[in-house]
Amino acid sequence: MNVTQVKDLMTKDLITISGEKSVIYASELMMEKNIGSILVYDDSTVIGIITERDIVRKVITDCKDLCDVKAREIATKEIITIAPQDTIEHALITMYRRKIKRIPVKDPESHELVGIITTHDIIAAFNTLELR
Repeated sequence: MNVTQVKDLMTKDLITISGEKSVIYASELMMEKNIGSILVYDDSTVIGIITERDIVRKVITDCKDLCDVKAREIATKEIITIAPQDTIEHALITMYRRKIKRIPVKDPESHELVGIITTHDIIAAFNTLELR
């Protein structure tokens, strides 16, 4: 198997929500889709990402009501992105250094998000390799 680029392993179907939706809605959608993060948009612009960790750290531990908190309020605003042509090694190093488990993939020409790559995606690819 010769998978070397992010585009070979990334998930292209991005799950998104409006920043006005409640965190409970985001949580339910993440459970329904079996995903650990969701991108938050206002109009057609991505404004952040919500992860399971964000929900625990920013809502649950502060005893906030999930129904009252809007997605935009807890979304991580500084989104780290990677290009589809970047290597898997670069993606892993970025994840390790930034202490993150997923990175949205941004096309360098159009500046649009075209996917997301997670540690799970990378581990799943290695799982398909035959051990010698």
